[in-house]
Amino acid sequence: MKRLSVFLLVAALFFIAGNGFAPNSRQESIKISGCELNVDEMGLLIEPDKVGPTSPVSFNVRVVQDDKVVSIGMARLEMLNLPARRFSVRVPLSQQLKSGQSYQIFVIAENNSKERIEKEFIQVKAEGSSSKNFFTRKFSPIPELKELRESIGAICVKTEMGIN
Repeated sequence: MKRLSVFLLVAALFFIAGNGFAPNSRQESIKISGCELNVDEMGLLIEPDKVGPTSPVSFNVRVVQDDKVVSIGMARLEMLNLPARRFSVRVPLSQQLKSGQSYQIFVIAENNSKERIEKEFIQVKAEGSSSKNFFTRKFSPIPELKELRESIGAICVKTEMGIN
């Protein structure tokens, strides 16, 4: 009787495993849970798994509008010391997007062990304004003053003031 019950239990386990009721052994190391689209860059919201990947992950992004690729982007994430909760990865885009336009986004994440995660976001609206040239516009020296400053030597100033 005991042998019969063990045999039926093992047969039931084989039947369940053979019919697809076995737990999924493939686990994704990260999960892409969302995205925030800006006109210059994109933020991918990542939720790491408990195990986490051991090799770096590359994110390739395509921004599509009306079946035409408008912009592409790429980022690489090193997997050391990741936070345990949700975080964002910044992906710079190749072309500037129009604020208020809706785009379709395709994200492919790959690591060295050939694990590939594909995610698609539909109707994501670009927000914000461009800040790419902020520092070059606001903090570059004024050309006229720069030329004037370079034309006057320190020795000339000292002799004019009678210091030297």
